[in-house]
Amino acid sequence: MVAGLLSISLMVLDHRYNTLESLRATLSVALYPVQYLASLPASLGESASEAFTSRSELEADRLRLHAENL
Repeated sequence: MVAGLLSISLMVLDHRYNTLESLRATLSVALYPVQYLASLPASLGESASEAFTSRSELEADRLRLHAENL
């Protein structure tokens, strides 16, 4: 219960007076590498998906152009 009241108090103070803006900015910079590493698997998955999609589209275009040439 104490943690809840402390959390609400900090949110109200920060909202009204921007008292925690510098702390928030510092934590944002400090935790960016962690955020980057956490999102890395999803980014790699999306890149791989795009590469395979592009490859299949290229193969389909190649087959279509080959059929047109015939």
